[in-house]
Amino acid sequence: MSWVIASERLELNNSLSNPADQARLLVTSPHSGDWRYALPLSDGGLCLDDCVVHIAVGLRLGANICEPHQCPCGVTVDAKGLHGLSCKGGSGRSASDHGRKCLEGAFQG
Repeated sequence: MSWVIASERLELNNSLSNPADQARLLVTSPHSGDWRYALPLSDGGLCLDDCVVHIAVGLRLGANICEPHQCPCGVTVDAKGLHGLSCKGGSGRSASDHGRKCLEGAFQG
């Protein structure tokens, strides 16, 4: 039975023309959604705020997660917001801090 699922998955992957969509499909696994069952432990800093969940789910689904805008580093960011994942510019504690601020600044929610 697993070969049927594998062949359907291959057929679906071949029908996708966008490399980002193909990559998104290839990284799925039977347990890729298990993070949803984690307990929010805000005392230990393990609680995701609504903005972070919106960004994470939007990126995973390939949805538009922000308004197109100009990043402080000078790059034009499209509605997918992928630039924030790799931006090294800005003046935050780290590149990921800056990327998150870049996305939150243009957050549609």
